Amino acid sequence: MKNNYFLVGVALFISLFIYLFFRTEHTVVTQLFISMVSLENYISLKEIILKNLYLPPFVIYSVPEGLWVFTATVMSKGIIYKEKNFELDCSYLPLIFSIGLEFLQLIHVTHGMFDFFDIWVSIFFWTIANFYLDYSLEIGRRKIYFFSSYAIVYLSYVPNH
Repeated sequence: MKNNYFLVGVALFISLFIYLFFRTEHTVVTQLFISMVSLENYISLKEIILKNLYLPPFVIYSVPEGLWVFTATVMSKGIIYKEKNFELDCSYLPLIFSIGLEFLQLIHVTHGMFDFFDIWVSIFFWTIANFYLDYSLEIGRRKIYFFSSYAIVYLSYVPNH
């Protein structure tokens, strides 16, 4: 599992990097970053990165969601929600959440544009996390990581400005 936490950390770092330097500066996480380093320093750093690193659009706009699905799936494995005669394996929630979000974008309930490619990327990363990685952290600590992985979604939010 320690190797899985390393993979989760790398996935989150890549997503953070993309959001900070290749997406709009109006996301919550970028605004937090700017408040820590100053707007001038952020702009200088972003210019250097954009000048020296090209990322194709599908990496900028689809991969971060897939990496989040990967992370949330790893953190959700082995957590079963039970309510009377209903049982839900929480490792399916990230996939349901990401596909549901795409369809909410399709009907213009949320910001963003619907993209079938985003769904395929999410399915790809979910499959890797769900079928090729295991878990070993006790359930109590994993629940904290589970809920935290969903809280991270807020950091990519772009409030109305």
